[in-house]
Amino acid sequence: MAVLLLAILLVVFFQTLGYALGFLLFMVATLLILRVRSPLVVVGVPLATVIVVHFMFVGWFGLPLPAGLLRGIL
Repeated sequence: MAVLLLAILLVVFFQTLGYALGFLLFMVATLLILRVRSPLVVVGVPLATVIVVHFMFVGWFGLPLPAGLLRGIL
């Protein structure tokens, strides 16, 4: 139920937060809800996922992702 609530919040705040920040926060929160305690996993997996997906969409496919709060940085 908590992960569903997080997914709804992600959809609601997607344009404001942007893809990178929104999905990063969503994945970190989801891993913490699932009781993953390794700091390397809780930070590393979401960070690596966001970076890979960002470069796939922007670099390979040429599709922009919402930048949100990180506009000008990404």
